[in-house]
Amino acid sequence: MQNSNGEGHRPHQHSRENVDAVGRDGSSPTATSCRHASNICSSSRELQQDRRFTEGWYYVFPKKVLDLIVEHVGEDRFDPELLRLDRKATEKSERMNSPAGFCFGRPMQYSELGDRPKMSFSDDLIRSAGMEPAKVNFAIDRIDGFRSSVSRAAKAYCGWLLTNPVFLRQHDCLFRSSWSTVAEWGASLAKFSVTTLAVKEVKEECLESEGLANPTRPLFDKLPEFFRRWRLDSLAGPYLPVPAKPLLAGDIPMTVLRGKLPVGHIFVLPDTMPIPSRDELRYAVDEALHGGGAPDHLQEWFEVIRRSNASRNQLGRYARLFDLQHYWRLLHFRHKQALHRRLGKLKEAFAEILKTTPRQISGDLSKIKQRLGDGWEEWRVSLTESVDS
Repeated sequence: MQNSNGEGHRPHQHSRENVDAVGRDGSSPTATSCRHASNICSSSRELQQDRRFTEGWYYVFPKKVLDLIVEHVGEDRFDPELLRLDRKATEKSERMNSPAGFCFGRPMQYSELGDRPKMSFSDDLIRSAGMEPAKVNFAIDRIDGFRSSVSRAAKAYCGWLLTNPVFLRQHDCLFRSSWSTVAEWGASLAKFSVTTLAVKEVKEECLESEGLANPTRPLFDKLPEFFRRWRLDSLAGPYLPVPAKPLLAGDIPMTVLRGKLPVGHIFVLPDTMPIPSRDELRYAVDEALHGGGAPDHLQEWFEVIRRSNASRNQLGRYARLFDLQHYWRLLHFRHKQALHRRLGKLKEAFAEILKTTPRQISGDLSKIKQRLGDGWEEWRVSLTESVDS
């Protein structure tokens, strides 16, 4: 074909950019993105208008966990409204990087549940900082190995605590007796750590930054003792303890040290002294920490982590128990009717979630029941007590 000027004319063709810019429904990516953003805003508004979400703690299921449970149990077994609310909350938690859920509508930061992501940086990013990727990745692997070991032990300790009847009784009493203060603090509760509460100036600064009046309520007197007794750094919410972890740094403020003293020991290694061998250092630290014996209420846990227990094979199980008991209780709290006569299917779902076997899940559930008795699935402190009451 020729145009009026006699030049060859080809039929019009979309460029690749034009083809890619048109969706299957004829809309552009910009229009699609706008609709997606509008849906997100609408979903967020719906959540913020639901009292179950805004007046208490709303713990969420990770998407993979919720999907597998619904797949095995059967979606028709669940209340459609509750399941829809759960899915919206899960989606919002993933967007806001709050894997545990929300506290009075605000995202929570809690790292003990689920798997901890591995630290990583792209080679291009490392080179842009003027460093060699091989050396940086080697250092990251060393650091990440230590962090993984600490995280595994902390999670295992949470599993032991949440299957310990003495801890649970004291925990429940603490929340029940101070619910009005806890509700007032809301998401600020996690910021009142053992360090914050130990130093008056730091505590007052935290109160001011959170916009809270300086309360003279019993909770301020109870929390430090509760943290010291159970070696906790803080509480993210009901049934979400934050264990005290090793603090390794060259220059630690005295305010931090004063706060950590009730839940640990201080070791000073002058920079003029050679570092002892691994075995010598391990023995010296273990003797300093545990040589004087264990408090009665922590005796069982000290047996789990004792130096002579070379395999420490119970750590992995208690870490698994923490995830299992949390999501199992959350299911009974929010979807109890859906679980009737579906115990076998539920065990299959958790076996897939926790990368084990249904038989192992049965054994874990039996262990929890043995430690806590019948009815352990029910939380004694309501996550939405201000709504229920």
